[in-house]
Amino acid sequence: MTIGDIVDAIMMALFAIAFGLWARRLDKALDMLERLQQDMHERAIVIERRLTRLESHRGYAGDTDGG
Repeated sequence: MTIGDIVDAIMMALFAIAFGLWARRLDKALDMLERLQQDMHERAIVIERRLTRLESHRGYAGDTDGG
């Protein structure tokens, strides 16, 4: 094995480690984004239900001009 081969092997090993760490971090970020999207979707549903209830309590369900 020459010095060049050793340097290449070390560089490939370091690249593999760096890529693995990056992939792990990306996976965590994607998981976080997925949870955030789910939370936002659930919150949007809650807000829509509240708005529908308010409209129905005010008598505006389907009547936008107030009367």
